[in-house]
Amino acid sequence: MNQDQIEALEKAMNHFWNFNLSESENILLPHISKYPLFSLLYSDIAFVKSVLTETKEDYAEARSRISECKKLARGLQLSQKPLYLQQEKDEKKNGNGASATTTPGGPGSSLYTKAEYLISKLIYAETMIMKGVIEFKAQNNIKACIALKNSWKQYYQAFEIIKDLPSTFPIYNHLVSLANYGVGVFHFLVSVVPPQYMWLIEGIGFKGNRMEGLKEIKASSDSPNGIRTIMSKIALVLLHVFFFEDYKQSEPLIDQLIKQYPQGALIHYLSGACLRKQGKIKESTQSYSIACETSSQLKQLQLFIESELGYNEFLNLNWSSAEGYLAKFLSETTSSGFKAFIAYQLALCYEMQGNTEAATNSMKIIPTFVRKGFDFDEFSGRKSAKYLKQKGYREFDKSYLSASLLNEAHQFEESIKILEKSLEKRSEMTHDDIACAEYLLGSNYQLLGKKDEAKKYYLSSLSHEKQITSDYFIIPYCNVGLAEISFAEDKKSDCKNYIKKAKGYSANQYDFPSVLDWRVRKVAQLSNTDV
Repeated sequence: MNQDQIEALEKAMNHFWNFNLSESENILLPHISKYPLFSLLYSDIAFVKSVLTETKEDYAEARSRISECKKLARGLQLSQKPLYLQQEKDEKKNGNGASATTTPGGPGSSLYTKAEYLISKLIYAETMIMKGVIEFKAQNNIKACIALKNSWKQYYQAFEIIKDLPSTFPIYNHLVSLANYGVGVFHFLVSVVPPQYMWLIEGIGFKGNRMEGLKEIKASSDSPNGIRTIMSKIALVLLHVFFFEDYKQSEPLIDQLIKQYPQGALIHYLSGACLRKQGKIKESTQSYSIACETSSQLKQLQLFIESELGYNEFLNLNWSSAEGYLAKFLSETTSSGFKAFIAYQLALCYEMQGNTEAATNSMKIIPTFVRKGFDFDEFSGRKSAKYLKQKGYREFDKSYLSASLLNEAHQFEESIKILEKSLEKRSEMTHDDIACAEYLLGSNYQLLGKKDEAKKYYLSSLSHEKQITSDYFIIPYCNVGLAEISFAEDKKSDCKNYIKKAKGYSANQYDFPSVLDWRVRKVAQLSNTDV
């Protein structure tokens, strides 16, 4: 690519991250049939749309663009490979730079051959990643695994070459950005795969290394104006916030991204999610509102963002406000994502406003939205079945709902007040009720840093284990809470025992097993305990 084309690509990337998707496409279109980097970004736009909307039309467009990009990249890779290998052989034989005198194109032409070979190899890997994601969403898991295996092989081969290149190498920023991002994401994600599946992952050929993965993603994010530089920064934010819970590392990155892309809907969306994770609901709502304003080019993204605004109102117990956002999402969405959970939230909004009939009708449709293997869907399915069986919510159910939402919103003291008031009527409560209330009190006190109070309530909750008839989630969750506290108190033996109890519980279905598994493995790794 010449300088004009490099500048055009950077301009298109800037429009993409500022969510001016049509402007980005207009810049890319004249170049997509010749230059793989342009074709890749053009594919990215369709891929993002298809994953969000899940419509047949958008999936077809994404598959078409990805296929064309893959064909272009693969063709360039195969055409350049013989020349690249010959040049490498000549250079080893005669010394670096010797092939420049024998290769058409004059001095330095071997560098460009190598650059084209590597960039096409990496972009081919990127297309296989996108293909794999689409196949997973279509539940074609074997096809998805094959695509990811092929992607990993291309990434790793290119990475091994690129890590030794000088920074003056042609399109170095894009090569480093792509190679480190691809290998880093694979290394990190494979490292957090549950142990029972590790044999399969390693059998396919993937390798996990968490800290190396983090280092590689960071290297990609530091590459100036690389095609995957911003994506790598977003990946770092997600890992720091949702895996390590390290907000000091993530906040400067988010601030930098917002300053660089003030109209970036996806970045403001990310900011809203990170702020909510910290319990900063007001600030989260502000970020989501900006994301909504800047996402007008993609209605489905706006609907997802509005559902997040509804979730924030839900956490603040503003039932009527939440209802408006959630009802709009369900009536207009084209995506299957989170329909079950949002229908469940909407039903609860109706219930908490005294509209039992509307709540019941909403609960009845939830099973039609439940997707097997999706935690939020299966949780919503179990809750709707329980609601319909008992024909509504009892007073304790309503109190516990409010307390659990306040816990998620980091309003721990308010949550404790509601639970303590409920327990004043202990004689009228079932074992499940008491166990749930005491579990949530333990969680509140743990998050407030009051370990002794937390332990007392966790242990009291577990004393009801044999009498529990439906709310089995409290058993593994109390145990993982006790494991985390034991680790903080340097009680290694207790920590190990609680980890085993939490990990080993499988007698009954319980809520959000993936969240539990993540917490168990995190404390197990910190304490060097095998799970």
